[in-house]
Amino acid sequence: MTKIAVLTITGNLERAEKIWTHLHEQDSNASAFMSWEWIKNWMKYFSENREMQLVYAEDSNGHPIAMLPIMIEPATAMGFSIASKIQILGSDSLACSEHLGFLLREDADTTIIDDLLSFLWKQHRGNSYLLFSEMDSLSRDAKIIIDWTQNTNVRQQIKTKGGCWQTQLPDSWDEFLAKLSSNFRQQIRRSIRKIDNSPSLSAQQITDRNEVRAAADKLAELNLKRMSGKGVNSCFNSAEMRDFFIDMTADMVCANKAWMDVIYSDGEIVAATLHLVDSTSTAYYQGGFNEGFAKLRPMVVLFGKAIQRAIDNNCEIYDFLGGNEAYKQRWGAALQQYSTISALPDSPARNSMIQLFELYHRAKTAKQYYFP
Repeated sequence: MTKIAVLTITGNLERAEKIWTHLHEQDSNASAFMSWEWIKNWMKYFSENREMQLVYAEDSNGHPIAMLPIMIEPATAMGFSIASKIQILGSDSLACSEHLGFLLREDADTTIIDDLLSFLWKQHRGNSYLLFSEMDSLSRDAKIIIDWTQNTNVRQQIKTKGGCWQTQLPDSWDEFLAKLSSNFRQQIRRSIRKIDNSPSLSAQQITDRNEVRAAADKLAELNLKRMSGKGVNSCFNSAEMRDFFIDMTADMVCANKAWMDVIYSDGEIVAATLHLVDSTSTAYYQGGFNEGFAKLRPMVVLFGKAIQRAIDNNCEIYDFLGGNEAYKQRWGAALQQYSTISALPDSPARNSMIQLFELYHRAKTAKQYYFP
């Protein structure tokens, strides 16, 4: 017999971590964005005015078998309270979490997630709405949520737009290169060779916590300087985002859930990338480089090094995450669409207000990002 419980994370961090890490290790579908190392830092920097809870199920022995991590905040516009907004914990911030969802023990029936969703909906029905944003349209989690809304006659809204860019990884580096254009294939090989054979340059993966923190800080500096030079805003204009990035990177790398790769020139970091790693995929999260070394194509080198390592580690997917930058297609990536799934109250008037609030919220968020 299963038991459903709710744990308020604030004040119960140790208990929350125990449940979270146990289920993350048991769920082969869980992304790096769903790891405790990511989420604890996200909560530290981006959880203001948000109530954070774990809605979870235990088996008859008291062991957790499934978890729906949520955050609840007031949907308020111009001083007017519209509803309570419930989202997956970790979404909606400058950190741009992706591949969020729930956690499920491998031997558990997926119908337990239906039970968690029904329990949550019953607890908050009437003046709340559920918003599951930027979920992989074809993922296990999105399918279960969509089926639940249909089977329980919950008012449903599904919006599909954008997505992440992914390429399937073959068994070898040579097979991967063979999928690319001949010109780009030669460029990759030539760029890596130049760095590897240079007496003053070296590409390295670093794992020491202090070195990783310093490299993360340098990456943010390089990214900010390059984006500013192009007249484009960088998320690292935010001191909050920069501090989050440094702390998160150190924790993720030391937990073997991220890779920090750098290129040194005479001992100074001139390029760096951070990749997040889970059981099946390697995802490029952030990078930056010194424009003075652009002719060496440092990002091509660091992408190539990470993809080679991913193949060696039997990863199935290399993920460039969101954003429609043209370079991603050169690496053979294809767009995997996202869906935003909403469960809405019965009231048409309240739903109209919720739609207006979401438009207002997105505009406000975009303004904060592009005009900090």
